[in-house]
Amino acid sequence: MSEVKRIIGILYILSAFCFAEWSGDASQPSSSREVGGKIYWSITSPEELAWFKAQIEAGNDSINAVLENDIFMGKDSASVSSAVWTAIGAPDSIVFKGVFDGNHHAIYGLKSVGSVSNHGMFGLFGIVGGQGVIKNLNLKNIDMNSDFSNEIAPCGGGIVAYLLNGTVDSSFVSGRMNAKRTSFAGGLVGQNARGTVSHSTNKVVITHTGEYTGYYVGGIVGKNGGTVSNCVNYAAMSGSGAKSIRVAGTIGGIVGYNAGGKIMECVNVGNIHVDTKTEMSTRNAEARVGGIAGFNYQGSVSKCANYGSMKAQASSELSKDYDTGNPVINYPEAGGIVGVSLDGLVENVVNYGTVEATCPNVENSAAAGGIVGMLNNSGITNSYSMASVQSDNMAGSLVGMAKDTSSLSRIYAVDGDKLKTVASIDSLATISETKGVSKTEAENSNFVDLLNQNASADNKIWSRCADKGLPIIASLAEYMCLEDLLSLAVPLDSTGKGTTVLSGVKNIGLHNVQVVGRDLQITTPDFNALVSVFDSRGKMLYQSSWGMNRRYRVARAGRYILKIDQDIRVITIK
Repeated sequence: MSEVKRIIGILYILSAFCFAEWSGDASQPSSSREVGGKIYWSITSPEELAWFKAQIEAGNDSINAVLENDIFMGKDSASVSSAVWTAIGAPDSIVFKGVFDGNHHAIYGLKSVGSVSNHGMFGLFGIVGGQGVIKNLNLKNIDMNSDFSNEIAPCGGGIVAYLLNGTVDSSFVSGRMNAKRTSFAGGLVGQNARGTVSHSTNKVVITHTGEYTGYYVGGIVGKNGGTVSNCVNYAAMSGSGAKSIRVAGTIGGIVGYNAGGKIMECVNVGNIHVDTKTEMSTRNAEARVGGIAGFNYQGSVSKCANYGSMKAQASSELSKDYDTGNPVINYPEAGGIVGVSLDGLVENVVNYGTVEATCPNVENSAAAGGIVGMLNNSGITNSYSMASVQSDNMAGSLVGMAKDTSSLSRIYAVDGDKLKTVASIDSLATISETKGVSKTEAENSNFVDLLNQNASADNKIWSRCADKGLPIIASLAEYMCLEDLLSLAVPLDSTGKGTTVLSGVKNIGLHNVQVVGRDLQITTPDFNALVSVFDSRGKMLYQSSWGMNRRYRVARAGRYILKIDQDIRVITIK
């Protein structure tokens, strides 16, 4: 009995220690250890983390630290700290050049706000450069946002606001971020100048309310001039903006603005929606979305896959210029992989997510494409898309519009809804081996061989899951062969797109869904609503566009994808 009491006493002490909310205080760690010839301070509490921060800001910018256990900034793992964390080094623009090893532990409930005093930066770290490294770190249940800032281009990210160079590797972030007054925001890194972000995952739901006239948001990195590789985004993102001047919002599943950078072997599962509007103005509105990159300028995107739904909407309150009478033209541009590509390259990619570009105004340049919305002096090669594409103007199963000297070669539309592969083509653009194929043809091994025809024998880019089904990117098999991948998507909120376990009756928007045994009963107020049911691999099992009451009997218990018009849910039937 005494041993039991001793254990209970220890657990009580540890519980009080772990769940004491951080008040903003700092205390020096009691120990350090040597790792690989370097001395690392052992961080075990929020107070010791704050001490580490203070050392860097005092000039010891190459100090190293390692987490020895999980840290709770709030009172428990579900709480956010009431004390605000200022990004390390941000107030005086001090560059961290040391190593911070999360040691696969987590920091819970970190709250950070960008403001004038910290140059608009928010995140765990402000600036990382030199040989600075952040690795093996989990940030969970973060709450980050931006307040007023007079900076020209403020940035913020869950882990690092500005990665000058250096590395962020093998890290994970979850929680919420409102980047309303930020130019560049990312789930992990706000702006990556020349660094590397790799093997990392984002589950931070990001919203931007457009209080900056031009903004770029990415699930992993907001603006990228370095390398982003082997990363996955599961979180939904949304952008809006209503201004009396020109407003432009850009969001990408992995990177918002890829400025001469490289994006390789990444996957997006999150849904993205940008809606911008100019009020009482003759200036135009722009909205760009892409499953991997919103805007790709002189950069490259390769070996990437998108499953998320993309929607761009741009409008203006006035349809004509006051003085000239000329129409105000708005630019919503959406692509399954890239929204807009200028002087860039896209190769060996695949898209499964729906794409839509809309504009309520009569005059618009809406462009939507299964792979790229607007292709300008850029190239696409060796890729395919199997997605529904819609636009008020230019809708292509592969590309919305190809401008200038753009080139398209060996790209394929699988079951492309009888759309043109490229909706609009400039006379200087070149197209070769770009066509539609049936799903049956795409599931044949010959199609994989076609995509691999320029790959070396020992380095095949494309393969299939268990030698069947649609081609996948071989290096992404751990994601693309996961049957319930879509069920891991993180919704914007309880009314957004997400995962729902159905038992009894469930309302999805205006639609009522009921499970009776193995029957899926769907009641919708719209007689012509398009209802589709897919298996967890994306294979369509049922589709109907007639009737207010629909019924479908599933073959077995498991996860299914239910789509009612533009509302998508991953459901589990027990």
